Amino acid sequence: ESFMPSNNHVRLVRLLLKHLHYFVNSVEPEIVASPYSTAETAPLDEFKRSLLPMLLQKKIYCYLRHGFERWPLDSSFRLMLETWLTFIQPWRYKDPENISQQHKETERVDDVWFPFIRDNFLFYSAMFEEFVQRAKRMHLTSLQHAYIIFRVAKVFSLPGFPQMLREVERLMYNSGYRQHQDLGGSCIAPDLTAILRVQISDLERPDFQYINLFGRQTDAEIHAAKSALEATVQEPEKKSEKSGFAAFFDMSSYFEDNSKAYGDMSVVEVKKVINHLEQTVTHFCQLFGVSLSAVN
Repeated sequence: ESFMPSNNHVRLVRLLLKHLHYFVNSVEPEIVASPYSTAETAPLDEFKRSLLPMLLQKKIYCYLRHGFERWPLDSSFRLMLETWLTFIQPWRYKDPENISQQHKETERVDDVWFPFIRDNFLFYSAMFEEFVQRAKRMHLTSLQHAYIIFRVAKVFSLPGFPQMLREVERLMYNSGYRQHQDLGGSCIAPDLTAILRVQISDLERPDFQYINLFGRQTDAEIHAAKSALEATVQEPEKKSEKSGFAAFFDMSSYFEDNSKAYGDMSVVEVKKVINHLEQTVTHFCQLFGVSLSAVN
């Protein structure tokens, strides 16, 4: 498919997702009169609960997946990125009449959002992996690109969010999880629960290979990135090729020669780039439980 949405099209989709969250989050809580009776649900509330999983989930996922794969490697990707971040943060859109009191990005993500994260987990795990692949090709000396990576790191390290993501992924397996077995990149591995099986079957291509968000492969890359940072601090004159998340953490090659790395950027812009990348390192360390000693 060669279709690529325009910038205005993406802005409208993001606005639609915001109003979708407001609409779905306005559902009235179920009231049970007694332990022996069933909850009475209004038809409109029933529709709100089924709107996303039954009608829109696959369309939204395919739209974002297509955008992540095909969007040009320039600063305009932020439009698609913010659309993704809008969908995966429903807690920010609860009361359209009181927008000023919406969830702030320093507040803890409440456990009440656990079912949403579980039922839409590929939006968090597979889409995050897709973002990583794009980030490897970004020019981190660009202020816009540095900010894009910082935005994702900040959202995924919100208080309570990493723990919730770990718990959801743990529940996606019948047993073992990290201690005894890994998925090994197979979408039909027997340790997957029905929840994730259904999501993969409904949303992904037949050749899709699931990569654990907190599995051994990612752990190895994170620890390799930490070692790369320590080596960079000790021997800043040496450059080496990195893979995986090392591209995020190894900033030495970008800042050794300011005249070549930054071009016409002002001192203020250079400081912003460095600040964004340093905070990105901190946020990803929080997300994946990596010690900050290498950064400090």
